[in-house]
Amino acid sequence: MTQCRSGYPKGGLKELKDNELLTVLAILDTNYRVKTMPKEQIAIWYELLKDIDYSIINKAVQKIMLTSKFYPTIAEIRSNCLELVQGHKKSGMEAWGIFRQYVNLYSTSDDYQRLKKDHPDVYDLVKSVGGRELLMGNASFVRPEFERMYNEHREVLINRQLLPTEFRRDIDKLRSTVYAQLEAGEMAEAY
Repeated sequence: MTQCRSGYPKGGLKELKDNELLTVLAILDTNYRVKTMPKEQIAIWYELLKDIDYSIINKAVQKIMLTSKFYPTIAEIRSNCLELVQGHKKSGMEAWGIFRQYVNLYSTSDDYQRLKKDHPDVYDLVKSVGGRELLMGNASFVRPEFERMYNEHREVLINRQLLPTEFRRDIDKLRSTVYAQLEAGEMAEAY
């Protein structure tokens, strides 16, 4: 199953339906012994969870119920869904090991292409920093710095993936509009 940019799988899975969300909420309400949400709150939950398939949400909610004593937030459900879909996340130390396994001072473009294909997250960081620079630097400084950068990069990607696709599109549109206005000098007076 392939993954779309949001981090959730694409192909064969569909968006959450209204009645499926009501089922999930009923399960949560029963488990955590809370009153049913008002319709307005249900509408908000639906809007922020509708891009995820019911089967994924259902498993994430089951996991939360098994591991948490408290009613989950939308963020916790989305985070658990992403974790279930993506599985184990590499640590910075693992990423460094992968980099060293694929790349050395005598690496060819084929080695980098294999790294890109097998571990795109590690490749992206190597590309932005420079493979030769990483290999030629002082290992006692380069390795911890690489690990730190990888962990930071991974957190940024995860935080972006947690946002619904539609929400990210809206933010990107706003951002491009503001940049265009700044370039045109329309917002210069505001700052």
